Amino acid sequence: MNIFLPEQSSENFHSLAESPETNVTGMDVMDMMMGVPVAVPLPPVDGILYTEYYEYTSPNHKETFYFTRAAIVTATVTGSISAISSAIIICIILRSASKLKSPYHQIMFFMSLWDIVASTAIALSTIPMPVDVMYPFKGRSYGTKQTCRVQGLLYAFGTACGFAGNIALYAYYLATIRFKVKDETMKNRVLPVFFVLGTLVSVMFVLPYVWNDQINPGPYDSFCTIS
Repeated sequence: MNIFLPEQSSENFHSLAESPETNVTGMDVMDMMMGVPVAVPLPPVDGILYTEYYEYTSPNHKETFYFTRAAIVTATVTGSISAISSAIIICIILRSASKLKSPYHQIMFFMSLWDIVASTAIALSTIPMPVDVMYPFKGRSYGTKQTCRVQGLLYAFGTACGFAGNIALYAYYLATIRFKVKDETMKNRVLPVFFVLGTLVSVMFVLPYVWNDQINPGPYDSFCTIS
């Protein structure tokens, strides 16, 4: 597969379309400009037909804010602050008199735990990205495709579980304030089921992106994520 680099302009497509050695129509050029890979038949060699696939990467990518050092530092600082804050919340809960006996504490513990996971992935920024990452990030990259995938997986899974925790918090307030559900009922019957279901749904949400190899570096985030 031939990939046009960001510094190449759309003139590449026009010269490709005008080349007598290729059979590229104006519609093919438009498809490539829209990000659709186009198959280009090549002249036969020793009676064998070959096809090349052309794909366009927008030159605007090099102007994206997320490539800059400011964006990378922002991701590292905000991710670190969020992870540390969630860790402090967990410590406060575990040092309190009721510990995890309170439904509210259980929900906050669940949310804080997964926020630490997602925020740590963000704080690592470009570090887990492959050394030969195709985008011009200003941060250092020391990883491989596998470490990038792990970073994106932790971010997506932690974010999904954190979202489930938010729903649990809303449901808890609704149940206790509007419907007068007792804390014992929430703690022993409702929340355990909700936490299990929320985690399973988060897994089902993230795994297809892993199987389809859709967790990669991208031009709109300073860390590996679904792209």
